[in-house]
Amino acid sequence: MSDKLDAMRTTHLKRIPKGNVIARAAQEIRRLIVGQHLPEGTKLLSEHALCAQLGISRSSVREALRVLEAVGLVETIQGKGAFVRRLRIQAVPERYSAKAI
Repeated sequence: MSDKLDAMRTTHLKRIPKGNVIARAAQEIRRLIVGQHLPEGTKLLSEHALCAQLGISRSSVREALRVLEAVGLVETIQGKGAFVRRLRIQAVPERYSAKAI
């Protein structure tokens, strides 16, 4: 598990430009999960680390994680963090809408 977490720490996420920040952040986090083939149960970076790497506010990161949770890609456990759920092709849409919450 340590190797997986180290790989995530060294991964650089793209900074999010102005616009639909939540949808773009969800798409970037999805790219990280799917692109690195992160296995079920892998803990994502902390909200603080995601904020720093994406260049967006904590509330936007939280909303992006909620979008990913709504489509079944992540599970958020209060006080512990966000974790990758078992990937299903149906749960990995290319585009997200902030209205999906």
